[in-house]
Amino acid sequence: MADFYPLSPELDRKNFTKITTNYKKNVFVVLVGIVLFFALYTAAVAGSIYLFYLALTYDMGHINKLTILLKAGTVGMSGMFVLFMIKFIFKKQRLDNNPLNIEITEKEHPKLFQFIRTLSEETKAPFPKKIFVNHEINAAVFYNSTILSLFIPTRKNLLIGLGLVNGLNLTEFKAVLAHEFGHFSQSSMRLGSYVYMTNRIIYDMVNERDYWDRTLDSMKNSDIRIAIFAWLLMPAVWTTRQVMVLIYKGINLLQSSLSRQMEYHADLVAVSVTGSNAIVNGLYKLDATTQALNFASEHVFSAIQDKKYTSNLFYHQTSAYEYLKKNKKEFKDNLLENCNHERVFLEDDDAHVPNMYASHPSGYKREDNAKKNFVEGIEDTRSPWILFDDKETLCEKVTKNLITVNFDLPKDTAFAPATEIQEFIESEIEETQFDPKYLGNYDNRFFSEFPLENLERMLIEHQITTSNSINVLEDLYGNRLQQKMDREKEVDDEFRLLTKVLSRQTKEKQFNFRGTQYANKEAEKVYKDLVEEVNKDTWYQDFDKKVFAAIYAISNATEKDELILRYRFQFDFQKYHRAFIGIQNEFHTKIDEINAIGSLDENQAKVFAGQFNTLHNQLIHTLNEVDVLRLPSMNNTKHISSLKEHLLAENVAFISSATLDGQKLNQILQQLDSIISKSRRLYFKSLGNILKLQEKISTKAV
Repeated sequence: MADFYPLSPELDRKNFTKITTNYKKNVFVVLVGIVLFFALYTAAVAGSIYLFYLALTYDMGHINKLTILLKAGTVGMSGMFVLFMIKFIFKKQRLDNNPLNIEITEKEHPKLFQFIRTLSEETKAPFPKKIFVNHEINAAVFYNSTILSLFIPTRKNLLIGLGLVNGLNLTEFKAVLAHEFGHFSQSSMRLGSYVYMTNRIIYDMVNERDYWDRTLDSMKNSDIRIAIFAWLLMPAVWTTRQVMVLIYKGINLLQSSLSRQMEYHADLVAVSVTGSNAIVNGLYKLDATTQALNFASEHVFSAIQDKKYTSNLFYHQTSAYEYLKKNKKEFKDNLLENCNHERVFLEDDDAHVPNMYASHPSGYKREDNAKKNFVEGIEDTRSPWILFDDKETLCEKVTKNLITVNFDLPKDTAFAPATEIQEFIESEIEETQFDPKYLGNYDNRFFSEFPLENLERMLIEHQITTSNSINVLEDLYGNRLQQKMDREKEVDDEFRLLTKVLSRQTKEKQFNFRGTQYANKEAEKVYKDLVEEVNKDTWYQDFDKKVFAAIYAISNATEKDELILRYRFQFDFQKYHRAFIGIQNEFHTKIDEINAIGSLDENQAKVFAGQFNTLHNQLIHTLNEVDVLRLPSMNNTKHISSLKEHLLAENVAFISSATLDGQKLNQILQQLDSIISKSRRLYFKSLGNILKLQEKISTKAV
C-alpha cells in the first residue's frame, strides 16, 4: 500500500485538529436553537392532537343536521391539521438511490478501498458504509435520513466524482478525501443530522405540496358544507407556515457560523495528513477542472444532438483541458503551475467559490486557515487514477450511465469510441472557438444587425475603400477593440459590485461607484442607470458595420455573395434565438410571481394559466417561423433538413388556458432548455463561419 499512499507529515494530529473554543460555542448555540425548535414543534403537535381530542369528545347537545355537520366538520378539520403537523416526520430521505451514482466494491477496486481504509484510520474516521462514483467534480459525505437518525447513528456513504479524480494529483486527492473524512469524524456531524432534520421538517411544511394539499384543494372545491371547513382551516395552515419560515431563517442563521467552523476544522484534518499546500492547491485547481469539464460537456451534448454518443466523457475533459491551456491565455495564466506569487488565492471573493464548495468559506479564508500553522507536506504528483483498477471500464460505465439516464436512451444504444467523438468535437471547435485577436468580444453579445442593401452607400458613409480596408481592420481589431474590452471588464466589475450590494453580501453601509460614495439604498437606482447606459451604447453597432464594410470592399463577387448570404442568415436566425430566450425568461418570471404569491386562488390560477398558454402559442409560432430558414454550409449539419425538427423533434407540450399543470410546465421548460441549447450551437457555428470567411478574405488581400 505504501506505493499508492502518499506519506503524511509527522505531527501530533490529535492536538493539531482539536476542536476550538469558538467551535464548541457555536455547537452549543445551534443545539439550543434546535432544542427550542423541537420543544415548540412538539408543543404545537400536542396542541393539535388535543384540539382533535376535544373535537371528538365535546358534547353535541341536541342532535340534528346542523350539530352533526358541525361535529363532522370540526373533527375533519382538526384531524387534517394533525396530519399537516406530523406528515413530514415519517418521510424517509433516500440519497443512495440516485441513478447517476454507481456503487463500487472492494473486489473491483482493492487499491482504492485500501487507500480509503488507511486514510480513515489515520484521520480516526469510520470507514464508509458504501462508496459511490459519478461524473461530477465532487467528493461528499451523504446518508439516508429518517426520524430515527436523530437517535440512532447513521453510517455515512462516500461519493467520489471522477471529474474530480481527473483534475488532481494523488496528494491533493488524499487531501480532499481527508477533508470529507474530517466531517465523518466530527461529533458535530450528529448535530448536522439534527439541523438537517429540522430544516427538512420546516422546508416540507412550508413548501411541500402533496396528497394532503390535494385533498384540501378537493375539499375547498366540493360541496359548500364541506368546503366551508376547508376554508376555515386555511388561515391556521398559512400562519403555521409563516412561523416556520421565521424559525427556518433563525436556525440557519445560527448554523451558518458553525458550518464554516466545521469546514475549517475539516481542512485542518486534511492538513494533518497531507500538509498545508495540498488542500489549498486542490481547491484552487477546481476552477480549471470545472472549466474543462464544462467545455467538454457542452461539445459532448452537441454530439448527442446528432445522435453520436461518446463512451468516455473524461477523455474529452482531458482533451478540453489541453485545448484551453494551449489556446486560452486567461485559462493558462490562471493555472496553478503559473502562479508566481506567495499565496494561491489573491482575493477574498465568496462569489467565485466553486460549486463543490458553494456553502463553504472562500478559498482565500480557507488558505489562511490551512497555512496559519504551516505544515510541510510531501507531494505525490501521480494521478489518483492509479488507485482504480481498469480506469477505462469505469469511465465508460459512468459515462454511459450518465448519458442513458439523462437522455432516457434505450439500453441497447450504441456508444462510439471517445476518439471518434473527439474528431467531431474538434470540427465543432473549429467553428465555435474564435481567434484570440477578437478578445472575446463576440462571446457574450449578439451580432449587431444592419440593412444589407445599398452596400456601396455604406462604404461611402464610413469612408472605406479597397485601398484602406486592411488599415481599417487593423485599427478596429487593434487598440480600439482592446480599449473597449478593457472598459467592458470595468463595467462587469461595476455590475458585480452593485449586485453584491443589492443582495446584501457586504457589511458596509456605503459603496464607491466611479469615485462617488453612495448609500446602499441608492444601489438600485445606480444599477438601473448603468443598465440604461449600456443599452444606449452604440459602439458595437458601429464596430460590426465597419468590419463588414471593410471586408466587403476587398471581396470578389463570389465572396460578396457568400458574405451577404451568411450575414443574412445570422441576422434572421438570431432573431429566433433571442425569441426562444425571451419566451423562456417570461416563463420563469411568471413562475417566480407564483412562488411569491404562494397559494393561488381560482381566479389567479386561471390568469396565470392564460399567460402560460400565450407563451406556449408564441413558442409554436416561433418554431414554425424559423423553419423557413435554410442553413448555409457548416460542419456536422448536413443531416438537418428542417430547423424546426432539429430544434424540437416532438410536439410542444400543451399548456391549457384553463388550468395550471405543473408537470406540463416542467415539460415545456425542459423543451425550451433543449431548443435554446441547440439554437445557441447553430448561432455560434454560423458566427464562426462568418469570422473564418472574413479572415480568409482579409488574409488574401494583404
